[in-house]
Amino acid sequence: MTLSKKIYRKIRYPLNDLLGGIGATKHLLRNRPGKRMLMYHGVDAVGSLAYNSRFISAHLFEQQVAYFKENFNIVTLKEYYEADDLPKDKLTITLTFDDGYANNFTRVLPILEKHKVPATFFITAIREKGYAYLWTDFHDMLRYRVQSCIFNGEKYSLNRQNVFCSQRSGELLHKQLRKLSFIEIDRFIQDMIGQTGLKMEDFHPDYYLQMTVEQIALLAKSPYAAIGSHTHTHIDLTQRPMSEIIDEMRFSKEWLETITNLEIDSLAFPYGVYTLEVINAAKTVGYRRQVADRLSQEADANIPELQQRFGNNPFLTFTNQIWCLLNEHYL
Repeated sequence: MTLSKKIYRKIRYPLNDLLGGIGATKHLLRNRPGKRMLMYHGVDAVGSLAYNSRFISAHLFEQQVAYFKENFNIVTLKEYYEADDLPKDKLTITLTFDDGYANNFTRVLPILEKHKVPATFFITAIREKGYAYLWTDFHDMLRYRVQSCIFNGEKYSLNRQNVFCSQRSGELLHKQLRKLSFIEIDRFIQDMIGQTGLKMEDFHPDYYLQMTVEQIALLAKSPYAAIGSHTHTHIDLTQRPMSEIIDEMRFSKEWLETITNLEIDSLAFPYGVYTLEVINAAKTVGYRRQVADRLSQEADANIPELQQRFGNNPFLTFTNQIWCLLNEHYL
């Protein structure tokens, strides 16, 4: 980040809060056509950032939902893809959640039903593997139990950013793990449990626990919830062989369809990344709607199955989150 951008951010964000406090930002809502797909992950009681930046508080989420309903045109994911005649005077948005946290059922769904607002939940099939959590959450919790660990004969230690880094090569552990198959990731988890004695149950379930099969089935029955796939084991689809990619996408689709008795035709790419080969493979599996964090190139905007999302930033105040959403960029 350039020095000028840092200075602008230090001025702009506090200014937004000041203007919002006196009601001077209402003009931002006027004549703001277009559409945004919002991405969330977890919702907890207090909006803790202790383990990662994927959670916001239930209070803040409800505050956002109430604001969205009053000022925006909120639609389902299906409507978001198919709508041709969007309002000219207000922003159209759709809400999405990744990873399938149990708090999506216990905390998010009641808020959606209270305000009669729809959302789509992209869920993995990791429960089928006997895991109640994703490896990414296990990795995050590991950072708060040990200063270093050994995997595949390589020693990784926490750096100044509190990230495991190879002492030999400087590579980050989580990036190394993203290159692996789930069989190898499973071995990593078991190795770390053996080395450190880490138990996910020692942490609050909001920060790791996945929905049960029963919760997924109940979620799917709500008129304000749609279900999509987030693959079988949350591997990086851009890093694995095509046969493995197809298996990941097909299994999760079939598994979720069995649980919900619904067609699952939407897919959110883990880590938000994709390739054209992955998109085409997903089409053959039956995913008519595919969502990424951002488009890899401008030309991808012409792919009818593909849409990008705008992630919620838990480090921002409510006013600044709305400002960034309207402007479709963060400073």
